[in-house]
Amino acid sequence: MRMRTEVHDPTAAFDITRAVRSSVGVVAGLALVALFGLAAADPGAVPAADRMAQPIPTTSPDRLAEGCAVGDPYFALAIQVASYAPGDEPAIVAMRDTLDDGFGDSTLLATEAQVGAVHGLAYDVGRGVLYASSYFKRGTRYGPAGPGAIYRIDLGAGGGGAIVEPFVTLPGHDDRHDFTRNADEPAAPLVGKMGLGDIDIADTDGDGAADMLFVANILRGRIERISIPDGALLTPFDDGARAESWFRDARLFGLAWHDGWLYHGVMNSHERDPSVPTAHVYRSRPDGTDLAPVLDVRLDYDRPAQWGHWQDPLAPWSVIPSGRAGPAQPMLSDLEFTRDGHLLIGLRDRWTDMMAAFKGTSAAFGAGDVLMAVATDDGWTVLLSPERLDDMTTVDEATWGGLARFPGLDILVTSALRTSGLDVGLAWLDVDRGAMLRREPAARLAVDAGDRSANGAGDVEVLCATTDEPAPGAIGTATAIVGGTMTAAPGATATAAAATGTAGAVGSTPVPGVAIPAACTTDNPYVATTCYPRWIMFPPAFRWPSVIAFRDTPADSPRPITLAWDADVGSVWGLAYDSRRDRVLA
Repeated sequence: MRMRTEVHDPTAAFDITRAVRSSVGVVAGLALVALFGLAAADPGAVPAADRMAQPIPTTSPDRLAEGCAVGDPYFALAIQVASYAPGDEPAIVAMRDTLDDGFGDSTLLATEAQVGAVHGLAYDVGRGVLYASSYFKRGTRYGPAGPGAIYRIDLGAGGGGAIVEPFVTLPGHDDRHDFTRNADEPAAPLVGKMGLGDIDIADTDGDGAADMLFVANILRGRIERISIPDGALLTPFDDGARAESWFRDARLFGLAWHDGWLYHGVMNSHERDPSVPTAHVYRSRPDGTDLAPVLDVRLDYDRPAQWGHWQDPLAPWSVIPSGRAGPAQPMLSDLEFTRDGHLLIGLRDRWTDMMAAFKGTSAAFGAGDVLMAVATDDGWTVLLSPERLDDMTTVDEATWGGLARFPGLDILVTSALRTSGLDVGLAWLDVDRGAMLRREPAARLAVDAGDRSANGAGDVEVLCATTDEPAPGAIGTATAIVGGTMTAAPGATATAAAATGTAGAVGSTPVPGVAIPAACTTDNPYVATTCYPRWIMFPPAFRWPSVIAFRDTPADSPRPITLAWDADVGSVWGLAYDSRRDRVLA
């Protein structure tokens, strides 16, 4: 059933204030300032060698699995490089949250020379293979397989390093870049109308193994279907807008496989009938049967950069306030689902892909957004006002339209602009509370047309199995492994209990390693203490550890087990330990 949405009243009956009670470990103390990069200033002149991430050159499934096990998983991020010739700059990296929020923590998966500009990412976790779809935007180049290409990155086949190779090239696409004319200006009006968009993987027969790759063919307005792992092209089907009166302004992009249905997002760009753009979501079975609309929404809600209809003329820089070269033009670039089945809609600003570089300006070029559509008995209600998710980094409306859900938690990881300065990277958003929890830079932004740095970021894909059960110590930003021994994975409870005596949260799978009571028989026992937040620095939505347990570590760095959050017990002073019941009283 299709529902046209109205502005949602937050006092209405639907309650989305459920707190995240899973093991969301946060490092206490001064490390939190570094973790969030609060009040980060723009960097000054940046050496050319530091304009992109300097990643570790190899990866392996074992390393990726380690991140999943300790609750700090790796996410693949597509980085689009301002390019006039193929180079070795990272085009796809694996990254996770780190303490120092630096540029040296990424793992290289593919270079620009190997894949060119890509956007869509999809991960076959059973085979350890990541797929990436080529993307058309101004100032970037296609990879060696040309337009319409999909690349296959085998993360473990190369003796610890990734093997990158073309997988399938869809016919009918051509290269319309022209770098001889004003920094590829002829490509600008074709953004969002050519090439490929999002991709997704599905287990369509329910046997537990991925067997189909779906591809949003922007140029053709149809869903391509590719058999995996053999790469056979299956019969495609048209997107849902083909039957609409406005189909000539329909722009397909985002995809999501959920609960046996393929969802796809289409934007009515209103180019031919200038008006407020509308976002539309359809769903079908994997072969295109039972295709029906499920949601549409006018994008006329209040935001700092108002959405406008698609338009192509490039305005002179000098006449646009704040350095912005044009109005925000939405592309429905990704779809994701919460654990409760609510729909998250990623919007990307087309204008950022119509520019060759960012001119060093501090304007909010990202100008994207994430909307939440709540599933009800009557259809869907999109939460528009007030803004549901905090998307402020060093600029507002900083998300870039690529979405991935943190395994087991309603935490959304999204590509974002200016996570610490003039860069692109990732942001972690708490869907329940609306707060931004983390952000991590990946690559410097290009500041002139000849700069071989990032001029955009694309899709995000978690490199773990999809699950509704959180890993122990989820979002553990301090490395939980010291010398090969798990010493203190983060965990959280609402009752300040000692988590059944192990380093894990009540109700979660215990983390293997040293149990808290067992450590009393050694010369390195755990100690519990209390922490107090400074509310002038951190907002109430920030989950500050109130009671923690820790012990001496070789690195002399904070690796606490969170026993209770400030949101659960407030500020406490006295502590007592009931060793018989493994219980802390506060």
